[in-house]
Amino acid sequence: MKNVRLQQIRLDNTELNFDRYLKSIMEERNCTVKEAIAFHDERRVQIQKIKEKGYTNEEAIKIWHKESPLSTKDTYKLNEGEKFNFQTRGVKLLFERLLGRGFKNEDTQIIRVILVENIANEEVITRFDGFTEIQLQFDQDKFFTLSDYEKKKETLELIMSGIKKVATYKGWDMRPFQEVYEKIIELDYENEEMKDKKIANHPTKKLRTRLLVKHDVQAIEIYVIVTDYRKKELYREKIITETLEDSTSYAAMISFNRWELVWKGDNKIVLSKNKIDLSGMATQDDELSKFIKEKENKEISEWVVRVPYNVIRDAKSL
Repeated sequence: MKNVRLQQIRLDNTELNFDRYLKSIMEERNCTVKEAIAFHDERRVQIQKIKEKGYTNEEAIKIWHKESPLSTKDTYKLNEGEKFNFQTRGVKLLFERLLGRGFKNEDTQIIRVILVENIANEEVITRFDGFTEIQLQFDQDKFFTLSDYEKKKETLELIMSGIKKVATYKGWDMRPFQEVYEKIIELDYENEEMKDKKIANHPTKKLRTRLLVKHDVQAIEIYVIVTDYRKKELYREKIITETLEDSTSYAAMISFNRWELVWKGDNKIVLSKNKIDLSGMATQDDELSKFIKEKENKEISEWVVRVPYNVIRDAKSL
């Protein structure tokens, strides 16, 4: 593989949490390691069946948990990884976005920083599929005691520690990564991302509406932004705050694939979310279908923003 670009950095605590997860199952069910792994494998099969209905992995896990045989203790251990991923994604995505089109190199598309309690392998390993993997020692329990601001700083340091280890081994120029590192500190670790693929134009004025996503530690915040034709911001209103507990899928939340943004009337902006089509759901999944319908019925599927009339009045006409 030649002339590829580094596109992603993953902070992966899967092994750490899986080890804890298996131990908790063994304690709770008084079983062997082999039996605990068999229990986990059956869980994976059931989640895969749910994903085949069109749900993301995160959505499938949440659906499966509704009637999960896992105890509260087991579920907690399993969800520590999901919690860590949610709390570190803001800085991770900011780093990737600021890196731009990626760092050109010979063999690495993704750096996987494997976080472990004790390093078992000091080697930098590059696989045939473009993954370069390294291990870093990590105290997850301590991480969860940090303030949100400290978690952002720790996330950035973990990313840079992983990159430095890979760069040293491969002889990479660290300057592009150092520039991103310094820029994130300059931004005070704030990740605000304008979603320019979702734009609505005012019917009679030179006004445009965009969606802005703020990736924070404990929540995703979504804003409606109104700008003039020069992209100067004229009005901002927060419409959604979603935490790990009430967000079914982080990726779906920020992609807006199922969402529509439109102006309705002179000063009314509507953001709406299309419901999942359950018409093809198999008969044997009646309980699952019922659960999803009940969940979606409770969710808000439309948000309305009324822009102040002075913003509309002062804008140039088409």
